[in-house]
Amino acid sequence: MDPAEFLAGYQAGELKSPQLDAFFLHDQAVRESGHDTSARLNGKAAELLTVDLNSLLYKYEMDIAAIIDGEFGGEFYDVSSGITHTSKQWKDKALARARKVDALLWDEESGTYFDYDLGSSSGATVEGDDGDD
Repeated sequence: MDPAEFLAGYQAGELKSPQLDAFFLHDQAVRESGHDTSARLNGKAAELLTVDLNSLLYKYEMDIAAIIDGEFGGEFYDVSSGITHTSKQWKDKALARARKVDALLWDEESGTYFDYDLGSSSGATVEGDDGDD
């Protein structure tokens, strides 16, 4: 089978390739992560809870809470959805995230946060430079 036939069959769902499926899943996840050139996420991006993403999400949640407090007096009514958001809800989300990050990503022995690999249910032990100079 030539490459064009394989591609057509794969895209049509007529050919199954778990290895290729996994490659595309992780490839898409690494590109969405912003770490396109990082070896740190190669072949496992879709299965990692990363320290950097969770740090950013925590910051965003706390920022949203601060904006709702400072600009809207603690409550913000979203007309389009009919939902009232409170700063307390966003602070609670951030604190819940922080607890989960500490439980899953913190390594007491090394005193370092590591990415968590859902595939192996363990902390990844890659720290520092990933060779992307």
